Amino acid sequence: MPARIRTCSGRSRAAGAAASAWSRAYVSESDYFQRNWQDAYWGRHYARLARVKREVDPDGLFFVHHGVGSEGWSRDGFTRLQR
Repeated sequence: MPARIRTCSGRSRAAGAAASAWSRAYVSESDYFQRNWQDAYWGRHYARLARVKREVDPDGLFFVHHGVGSEGWSRDGFTRLQR
């Protein structure tokens, strides 16, 4: 590999690593199997969002996979889990 390409590749990796410390994922382009998705997608706001969700939708009717409050539903979204 030419030196110029190695340098660019190294700079790109370094920039990505520096940015990843502050980055979050975008839920509409999420990984279905994302671990710790509450933090990855919602960060420190999750607890507040969950509280608002319970107030606005106390029956948990409205949900999406990896959305706030979706822990109450099965992975396929067809079955409400026991509380």
